[in-house]
Amino acid sequence: MRDMKLRIIVDQDEVLAQFVNKVLKRWNGINGTNFVRSQVNMWRMEHVLGVDTMGRSAEGLIDEWLAEDKFFEDLEPMEDAVWGFNELRKMGHDVVVATSIPEVAVHSYTGKRRWMRKHFPDFSMKNFIAVSRKGLLKGNYLIDDGSHNITDWLEAGHIGAMIFDAPWNQDIENKKWSPITCQRVRSWTDIVNFFGELRVEQNRGWDRMMKSANFLIDHRG
Repeated sequence: MRDMKLRIIVDQDEVLAQFVNKVLKRWNGINGTNFVRSQVNMWRMEHVLGVDTMGRSAEGLIDEWLAEDKFFEDLEPMEDAVWGFNELRKMGHDVVVATSIPEVAVHSYTGKRRWMRKHFPDFSMKNFIAVSRKGLLKGNYLIDDGSHNITDWLEAGHIGAMIFDAPWNQDIENKKWSPITCQRVRSWTDIVNFFGELRVEQNRGWDRMMKSANFLIDHRG
């Protein structure tokens, strides 16, 4: 039996870390509003929020928050993300974290690295990459909540992608990617189950190949 080692590239914000909920909590606290994650149906969430009670744009306020020293470092993990991420590593896969760095907060690179060290202290930071275009990377699978990142990945010729379900990425269905090439996952349990089942199928294939090889050896003339 032999397990196939895959390179799985995982997005950080909204796959590992809860970015949107932190922004909404602050916005609601300032403005007395009740926005929830399910209402953020656009990638640029400032277009959903609009302006605050003082007429300031959401875009400007969010940019200020992102520039704070510990904004990214203090994000809460997504549900089951710590468990699921570690499960992929336990399977022996080469798990890489790829995240974009906002131009308005270039120092957030440090905060994002600190977040990884906090929640995954034994994770090698050699596998942490700051990149805006995921299609430039090499790997077997990309797990991301951004439909533009999935599109860039697939158009670059990669064949394995998982869109992490969110209100703002429902448009990926319009691209008509094959379910084999791109599938929607709704939780870290879905992700772990997929790679677990893939591992079983790979081992079955390996066993069949070994049995065939042994048959040929036993019956050679």
